[in-house]
Amino acid sequence: MKVAFISLGCPKNRVDTESLLSLLLERGFHLSSEKEAEAVVINTCAFIKPAVEESLREMRRVKRRGQILAVVGCLPQRWRRNPSSVEADVVLGLGKGWKLPEALLRAKKGERSVEIGEPEPLNTPPRYILTTYPYAYLKIADGCDNRCNYCTIPLIRGSFHSRKEEDILKEAQELARRGIKELILVAQETTRYGFDINRELTLPKLLVKLLNIEVKWIRIMYMHPARITPSLLETMATSDKIVKYFDIPFQHVSTRILRLMGREGSGKEYLALIEKIRKAIPNACFRSSFIVGFPTESEEDFQYLLSFLEEAKLDKVGFFPFYAESEAPASRLPSLAKSLIKERLGQARELQKRIGEERNKEQIGKELEVLLEGFQGDRIRGRSYREAPEVDGAVFVKGNTCRAGEFVRVKIHGADSYNLFAEEVKG
Repeated sequence: MKVAFISLGCPKNRVDTESLLSLLLERGFHLSSEKEAEAVVINTCAFIKPAVEESLREMRRVKRRGQILAVVGCLPQRWRRNPSSVEADVVLGLGKGWKLPEALLRAKKGERSVEIGEPEPLNTPPRYILTTYPYAYLKIADGCDNRCNYCTIPLIRGSFHSRKEEDILKEAQELARRGIKELILVAQETTRYGFDINRELTLPKLLVKLLNIEVKWIRIMYMHPARITPSLLETMATSDKIVKYFDIPFQHVSTRILRLMGREGSGKEYLALIEKIRKAIPNACFRSSFIVGFPTESEEDFQYLLSFLEEAKLDKVGFFPFYAESEAPASRLPSLAKSLIKERLGQARELQKRIGEERNKEQIGKELEVLLEGFQGDRIRGRSYREAPEVDGAVFVKGNTCRAGEFVRVKIHGADSYNLFAEEVKG
């Protein structure tokens, strides 16, 4: 059977999609374009309203073509109490992907399959890597124990559970053997790794073992500010292989709003953390995300967020409006006017655009190592340690020949809010 895949949402979903695809290929299925496929598998995202809407749009689009439709992942899991609302021939929740081959064959005979229970981890490496770029995501855990009041992730993916260290190392070794140059560690929260197993934060120990894998870069995403330990900082500071990139979603800085969110910390504590990291690693690059317009967010709360951004000088920031998810406790709080949220989003984004450009222009005249990925128009696109794929900008290098997958040394000669512009350093 010819099957096409649509993977929606985050890199963690991408990993699940690649595992599902490898499972089907092992069973004799064939990967094809959507146009030629007998069946289309949509690995859905559903943690906020726009993600649910995107999943439903894709489902309707496939159904109009009359192909077999399999819907897997987060949307069925979130709607597991009413699975009939997921209109598809195959409906599988998280961790039920191992049933996908048989379910597709039954669907070909006109039989519908629905299997949703408690979320289970899907762990079927080796994966079929979908990206043609020289990087791969490596999921080290799934689920979440933070229980933030606005978030549906624990409802969908369940409690935090770490993958076994030996499984992670085995998969990392396989990815390196296949030519991957950059491993990107992902989880709902990478810094909690190991805590569910032995009540100890063992990400630093895992990193030390990953250093033996033959890749050039290891990047860590989704760190929690409360769990960036001295041990983790020391491990990152003393290894050339671990890129000096800190992805720390702060979500807000007003102590009052953070407590309503069900989160620890404060703006003052976050500034101290940033200073501590910069002292240990002077060239550290910071990415964060913030929710704007959380219920009861006052003008004072918002202005404090803007002043924090001015002082913190973060390199890359994503801003998101608050979405009231019916299953999350925050949905029961009085909401702000959409027009006010939109206005505040615009202010925050405009401020960070200026800060991001200032931070990027500080790189002019410096030399950076860049991983080349391919052409974008008439320019060679690559990334330094300062850019994570898919969420950040890029380094554009002058040249007519792209050696995709290779590292080159470049000198930065220009910058804007998102991108750097460079020439290769010869010799």
